[in-house]
Amino acid sequence: MKYVAPVNVAPLALIAGYVGLASMLCLPAPLALGLGIAALVDLKKKPGKDGAGRAWFAIVTGGIGTLMLLIAFVGRLFH
Repeated sequence: MKYVAPVNVAPLALIAGYVGLASMLCLPAPLALGLGIAALVDLKKKPGKDGAGRAWFAIVTGGIGTLMLLIAFVGRLFH
């Protein structure tokens, strides 16, 4: 059930996961990256909470999206 509904998931990890999903559109990618990192730090302080998978998802998708934004920005500078 915890894979379908967020049961016992830290709120910051939940938010990071959803922003990570939205970061596939590239716009909130840096936010997803930051929230994912913050969620992992928060989860270390709360050992009884779940959500590390969502936090890592936000970090990976946010990192990829941020990299794509940087490449697009640099490409426009030299175009």
